[in-house]
Amino acid sequence: MGKSFGNFIAMKDYITYLSVHDNSKSYQNGFNEGKKIAIWSKRGKTLISSDIFDEFIKNVHFDIVECPYDDFDGSVESKKQIRKAMERTKSFVDWFFGDQREKFKNTEIIMPLVGNNDLENRKYFTEHLKNSNYKFKGSIYHGFERDKSSLTITDVQKYKKLIQIVDNDITMDGDENKFKIFSLPARPDQVVEAVELGFDIFTGTYPYVITKKGYATIFEPKNDLIKNPQHETEDYEVSKKRIKLDDAESEKLNKEDLVINLNDKKFSEDFGPLKKNCTCYSCKNFTRAYIYHLLFTKEISAHTILMIHNISNYFEFFEELRNSIENDYFNNFKKFVLNQFKRE
Repeated sequence: MGKSFGNFIAMKDYITYLSVHDNSKSYQNGFNEGKKIAIWSKRGKTLISSDIFDEFIKNVHFDIVECPYDDFDGSVESKKQIRKAMERTKSFVDWFFGDQREKFKNTEIIMPLVGNNDLENRKYFTEHLKNSNYKFKGSIYHGFERDKSSLTITDVQKYKKLIQIVDNDITMDGDENKFKIFSLPARPDQVVEAVELGFDIFTGTYPYVITKKGYATIFEPKNDLIKNPQHETEDYEVSKKRIKLDDAESEKLNKEDLVINLNDKKFSEDFGPLKKNCTCYSCKNFTRAYIYHLLFTKEISAHTILMIHNISNYFEFFEELRNSIENDYFNNFKKFVLNQFKRE
């Protein structure tokens, strides 16, 4: 086994995960060649062979590694295009779960589930997995259509039936405890919908995506009133109210992602915290006006301050999500979250 990546980044007590593509950016399909993986950076495309990828994860140990794949994250009309991407993914899967599997005994290789919004091709792929009798403890769904602006999934419910069918196809006797990863950046309302569909692990890319735009989250991650499972969330007027911001223009954003855009000049004289009652380092020490100034002058620290707030608010939401599942008030928590993000 190679050197631990967790030790290298001074996070040896945490699980390390290697993804092939950056989920905070749109996936560029069709550039893999044979058993070569197209990796994108500021310098453009780099093709990495399966052998090189194999050598890397043997020398640098990750606890979980995502098997290379090819798929689309936009709408695709051509079944032929989807099938070609799937065949490339099959070649990667056969390589890592077949010929090379014994080399990675200390690393969990995650199975990519591909096929875009095409149930026929999805079932074709899962049939191949069953026939090959590949063993895997976790899977990651790809091929969900993204919103081009926010990069989040367009609609979780759109894929509900497809996910349920694929889950059933890949679940064999004794496999009920497989974990399932949601691959795209996800707002809190999308997270709770995905949890209902059995997803266990989510990427932390949502705070990063909105931070790069100069946005700050203002959703409420928790509400103590909902912790009693005997009460319905609708009984509490406070949980039905949307979060009201300080001005009408921000209220428009409230209906979308519950974020405020700190690039807007109206914040140049707003000396309040990013979010009222937030206890994160950024809200305790900096104002909206100061962060607007940093963004306007293109100071690197602007995104650092925003990221501290956004990731703190997001992680507090996940902490409350886990508590709601463990303490049997998930339904109330789900309603509390969905009420905030409810569309008109």
